Amino acid sequence: MGTLIEPFTVATSDAGVTKDWCVNDMKGDETLQDLTPEDVARIYWMLEKVELLYTYTVQGITRSRYLILASKKKPLERIAWPPAFKTEGADGAIDYFSSLEVGNVARDKETGKLAMPLIVEEADEYENFVVTTERLEGYFLAAQKPFQAFDRKLTLYLWVYNKQWTGSIQNAELTEDYFEVKQ
Repeated sequence: MGTLIEPFTVATSDAGVTKDWCVNDMKGDETLQDLTPEDVARIYWMLEKVELLYTYTVQGITRSRYLILASKKKPLERIAWPPAFKTEGADGAIDYFSSLEVGNVARDKETGKLAMPLIVEEADEYENFVVTTERLEGYFLAAQKPFQAFDRKLTLYLWVYNKQWTGSIQNAELTEDYFEVKQ
């Protein structure tokens, strides 16, 4: 259960974000696609945090990652500027970065559907392998694992630079926590 907040009302654009915020044209590589304005509004205004857990093995070494992407901004503090949901760090020679870019909303000109990037990236210092939510060119797919995020099916990929390398993804899961409005 999320943090309790007082009821509030805000003026939004037709995309569900703050009224003066620009919505981009869709490029097609946004991870979270086919969003409605109601979906975007719920994520933009009410999301408190995202917890991401995944475990993978590459070349016989297993790693687990538990990441929390949380914003310190309460809903009314999001009027002037979108909240930031991201985390990054290093674990030895492994760098990781995850971000839900709620301020980077895009619209498909033909369908009117909305999208936003959910980025997961983890790689060794030489990028011999990359764990990501995106398709990569110049790498070989070692493993993939579907998971649910924001009522959509996404995929976590394990890419390797050398096709002789082996790998697997044991699990990938994402949970969302939203602010709760006091009744």
